[in-house]
Amino acid sequence: PEWHPGGEMFVFKSNKGEEEHIFKLYTLKPGEEPVLVPTDRAYHGYPGWSPDATHMVFNSYDPEVESTSEMDIFVVNLSSGESIAVTSGSDFDDSGRWSPDGKFISFHSSRSGNLDVWKIEVSSNGTPIGEPIRLTPNDSREHCRRCSHDG
Repeated sequence: PEWHPGGEMFVFKSNKGEEEHIFKLYTLKPGEEPVLVPTDRAYHGYPGWSPDATHMVFNSYDPEVESTSEMDIFVVNLSSGESIAVTSGSDFDDSGRWSPDGKFISFHSSRSGNLDVWKIEVSSNGTPIGEPIRLTPNDSREHCRRCSHDG
């Protein structure tokens, strides 16, 4: 789960009521029932809020044609439910997180041959600008990068 920037609710993924390998995103205010986050994707993983809480980043793949090793990063507009692909390809891209200033989404990926941390510049709605940049160029396995709240 990840807390909303304002602290009043959090987002999490769950497969309750779904096939074992299918997860959906939900928001939850403590003491209330979970609310489904509508998107145009079938699978959802590791959600994270945009700094202004109007969008959410998550990882996804198409379970009809891809395997979990072909995960990509997406952003959903929370008003419309429309998703934008931030990454694409046959690599494993996972655990996207917005930078506190909203200018980048970081994630870990197998695109270099092992798990490394990458970032990609994005517009305010999550549309990618340019190509991903590798942040950890070594042979170790780095993943799940997080920023402090002040960047």
